[in-house]
Amino acid sequence: MTLVYSARKLYATYDDGLVGDDTGGSKTMEPHVASFGRLLHERRTRLGLTQRELAERAGVSVRAVRYIERGEVQQPRQESVRSLAEAVGVDPDQLSLPAARGQKDADSSSLCLGILGSLTVRLGRRTVDIGSLKQRCMLGLLALQPNEVVSRDEIIDVLWGDDPPVTCVSLVHSYASRLRQTLEGSRQTSSREQHITATRQGYKLTVEPEQLDLFVFNDLVIRAREMHDDNEESALDLFHQGLSSWRGPVLADTVPGLRQHPAAIRLSHQRLAVVLAHADLAIQTGRPEQAVEHLRALACSEPLHEGMHARLMLALAGSGQRAAALQVFSDIRTRLSHELGVDPSEELKAAHLQVLRQEAPSEPVPETESRQRSALVMRMVAPAQLPPDVAGFTGRCRALDRLRDLVSPTVTGTGAKVIAVTGMAGVGKSALGVHWAHEMRGMFPDGQLYLELNGNSHTPLCPVEALRRLLSALGVPPDRIPAAQAEATALFRTLLADRRMLIVLDDAASTAQIRPLLPGNPDCLVLITSRTQLVSLTASDGAPLVNLDVLAPEESAALLATMLGRKRVAAEPEAAAMLAELCGHLPLALRIAATNLIVRPGRRLESFVAELRDGDRLSALRVDGDDLSIRDAIDISYRKLRPAARQLFRYLGRHAEPEITYVTAAATLGTAVHRVKPLLEQLCMASMLRRVAHDRYRMHGLLRYYAAEREQMETFTAMSECLG
Repeated sequence: MTLVYSARKLYATYDDGLVGDDTGGSKTMEPHVASFGRLLHERRTRLGLTQRELAERAGVSVRAVRYIERGEVQQPRQESVRSLAEAVGVDPDQLSLPAARGQKDADSSSLCLGILGSLTVRLGRRTVDIGSLKQRCMLGLLALQPNEVVSRDEIIDVLWGDDPPVTCVSLVHSYASRLRQTLEGSRQTSSREQHITATRQGYKLTVEPEQLDLFVFNDLVIRAREMHDDNEESALDLFHQGLSSWRGPVLADTVPGLRQHPAAIRLSHQRLAVVLAHADLAIQTGRPEQAVEHLRALACSEPLHEGMHARLMLALAGSGQRAAALQVFSDIRTRLSHELGVDPSEELKAAHLQVLRQEAPSEPVPETESRQRSALVMRMVAPAQLPPDVAGFTGRCRALDRLRDLVSPTVTGTGAKVIAVTGMAGVGKSALGVHWAHEMRGMFPDGQLYLELNGNSHTPLCPVEALRRLLSALGVPPDRIPAAQAEATALFRTLLADRRMLIVLDDAASTAQIRPLLPGNPDCLVLITSRTQLVSLTASDGAPLVNLDVLAPEESAALLATMLGRKRVAAEPEAAAMLAELCGHLPLALRIAATNLIVRPGRRLESFVAELRDGDRLSALRVDGDDLSIRDAIDISYRKLRPAARQLFRYLGRHAEPEITYVTAAATLGTAVHRVKPLLEQLCMASMLRRVAHDRYRMHGLLRYYAAEREQMETFTAMSECLG
């Protein structure tokens, strides 16, 4: 990450005794300085010290602490580093202190990519020329989606739009080859891994977290939000460091097609959200002057954003620039009138009145009925609605790792904003979602919302009622919740515009039920669970799907041991393994079986296994006196199928082989292959079948039992009707 020093900062650095000679110009943050700065910040925060208190302990200036923590001093004096290390309890002799000027940099070939502004590429301290505009744009596109494959079609579309040349594929290949050669200097000669690699689908840029300013920005913002409640001063500094990574609009020196790419737009929205959060915190903590710099940087690109200009007015007034604050109001009022034909919002008017009255920015403005939305935002509570974590949650390591990767900026560049966990009835979608949400809630300091959508009941929650419950959880009075769905959605998104919240939507019926509940703020994360494969959510919103399968045998064994006790399972290991097999390794079935054994502590596992194997398995897998039943869980999914899909599902219960093909399904139903294909897809979308290959499907054992049972019932009913 490259940080350009202003003259004021540079001279202040000398006055504070941070550097020993005049280097001037533009600085590149050294790896050892950055790591020491992070270490210093973490230790100071852990000790509960402010920057001023640490400076007094170490005998250095507050500015010295601030600049070193931010990594803005390339070669701090070793005596300053030693003093600071000792002040936070770190042995300075164990540190890799900055080398003397002129010493060869061991990382002189390390790659440093910048997309938060114009595209920049550095190898060590050397700025690299990427070549033609097309090559720059291709690298910029890959860097917008780091560590992910970008398809050739997408690259061609960005580079040439609707009029690609006949040789576009070979040109893309040539650009990739040249870029690879240009960036190759960043690797050690013994390394075989390349930064740019080709796949059958497209090309991928592989970078480490410290090699891309986007990753650095995301990391600082995450740390700031995690620290928000405990140490506002440190959170403010981290926000400032993250925003200082920006040098202008995303990929400002590339073509419009790339600057308007969805990933670039998302990133710009993310920057805006962080600027607003930083401004709120700066004004709240009495440091409004720090917010002015970042608000002004966005004022030109967001000339009609009223919330941002309201904050800019308050920050300017709080910094003693009252005339400038009033000019901001005058300018945006004129733009709103000329371009949109509207008056300033109540939020802008309230800020204007506050400046006129010369009130401190942190003082509340008297509320009026017309300031409903801004007042709601100010009063919004931080909900914590997650249900208790599942007792004895076991296994699912791969699924949990997949979910962590999806939200990690280090892995995906920006992190997913909507994730759907899908799978058959009883596979443990809700349990996984709640468990993972508890693990992740520290990343969302503004709270967690949880809503049961009743997607598999006879009366799924309608979007209007779902919005009413969500708005109520956010502290909106009942009389202020709009009756119309569109208005309720708009208010919900307004309330979450500047906040980082986790939203769990459990048991969704369809994409249509979910879409009005999705916030517009990219800092929020929505986790959805559903039996339905929400493929349209992937197509329209880019939501990744995590399709949950049954447990592995060792995970089933661990679940039984957790619920029944290790001694009881160890006493009958073969019976325990057979019990898991007869339950199809389905978590709900295993929990029901274990519950029945828990309430009968004297019953042997072997006895219950015999009941499952030789008796009515579905009837045995229910909890007496409760509505918990495998049959009921499957029945809900079955009744939602269309008649033709129901018929195929029942007929497949007769099929003896574990796998089903187009041909066998058509033969079972007595119809043509082209007629059975859409029915098989319907069963897959409802999680009643699982695709295991292009033209092969598999039905879970308990689903097969249920299908055979339903077919017997239907046959008996039909015969009874015929006999009168």
